[in-house]
Amino acid sequence: MRDSVLWRFFQFVRLTAGLSVAILGLETLHGQVYGQVYGQERVIVKSDGTEIPVKLFSVDDIQLTCLIEGKQLTIPVEQVSAIRNVADPPVMESSKPFLIGLGDGSTVATNSILYDRNAITIQGMQNEEWKLAPRDVAWIRFVQNGQESINRDWQEMLDRKGRSGDWLVFDRNGQLDFLEGLVGNITESTIELTSNGQTNQAPRDRVIGIVFFHGVKRTFAPAVGRLRTIDGDEFPASTVRFTADSILLATIGGMEVDIPADRFLEFEASKQKYVIVSKLIPVTVEWKPLVANSSTIEFQQRWNRPKFDMSFESETLSLQFPASDRAWSSYQLVEYSHGIAAKAGTRIVYEIDGEFSRLSGSAGFAPKLQLTGRVDLVVVGDGEELFRKSFDKTVFEPVPVLVELNKTKRLTIQVDYGNGSGFGGILHLCDLKLER
Repeated sequence: MRDSVLWRFFQFVRLTAGLSVAILGLETLHGQVYGQVYGQERVIVKSDGTEIPVKLFSVDDIQLTCLIEGKQLTIPVEQVSAIRNVADPPVMESSKPFLIGLGDGSTVATNSILYDRNAITIQGMQNEEWKLAPRDVAWIRFVQNGQESINRDWQEMLDRKGRSGDWLVFDRNGQLDFLEGLVGNITESTIELTSNGQTNQAPRDRVIGIVFFHGVKRTFAPAVGRLRTIDGDEFPASTVRFTADSILLATIGGMEVDIPADRFLEFEASKQKYVIVSKLIPVTVEWKPLVANSSTIEFQQRWNRPKFDMSFESETLSLQFPASDRAWSSYQLVEYSHGIAAKAGTRIVYEIDGEFSRLSGSAGFAPKLQLTGRVDLVVVGDGEELFRKSFDKTVFEPVPVLVELNKTKRLTIQVDYGNGSGFGGILHLCDLKLER
């Protein structure tokens, strides 16, 4: 989490939530914060068209929970279509001219963009200063040109593969073109670009936007929905909590945002419904050594238990894939926001009540691991083995995990010692999802 977008800036969100509890007299209900029944009224639109007026509620990747007339109501997320204001939102005083696109799909409108190689500084919703890590920024749009052809060309550039450097995008006679290199300092008037050993200053008012190149790819779990503000901001959410005067949101990239209630426009629920395995609470989590030593077993079990949403080095989970032909390296590191790091000897059990049709994700050795020994990844449903894959030094590429679940109620994920070996073997089980 500490590597996530705007980590330092958004640490204040937890303090804000804590102060709200103390000042407003909020009460805690099943880990979610609810306030007194006042504030801006909204409507929950269910997939069957039913509308439920409500003021305070929370949404995660499993259910929506709210209080109606003092009673708790839970709605499965697959039955939620959208959340909207009952009253029309306030009129925007002025539009913000620039857009920042983040790697997780968030877009943030701003009046100011500066870059000094270490951080990209922008203004937030209340003109507060945000500092973004460059690795988290996918693109910058300086000119939001309304011409359909320009917007179409811009989207094609964002989708284009095979970049080996940053792209400085400009308008050439009504069509977008680019210069490739390394973007340096961005000021109010110029953008620095280094290409072929030369550094030049481009006039910022001539640049449509920047598309950044990042050597390390990142993938994110599907969002439960997208929240939009009246300012033009858009956030793919993993959790959303509506309080009396703000919306506390966590994006799929790990960013935490406190959005004032009067800036909320709408929340549109995702049509694809998933549950992230690493966010579920297992009924059993255990690790057993291949050879037990009674004097150290307790310490070993604490040290070797699986890690959720982080590696054993407390870093972002990652897998190493073969790179494309144009890449400078023969391997491409891909980072994942969700998953499990598990050593040989691990067993994790979930009760899933037969409501999911498939388990999917990717699995492979931890990239920093020396490939010695062998481990087996095994998925068991209600006592029946559904999936098995052996990993050793000959399996140097991650493999897809696709397991059909036939009304499975008890799901077990194991990383076994293969052929009596596998000491130190660590698998990264990345982006594991249970699909309905």
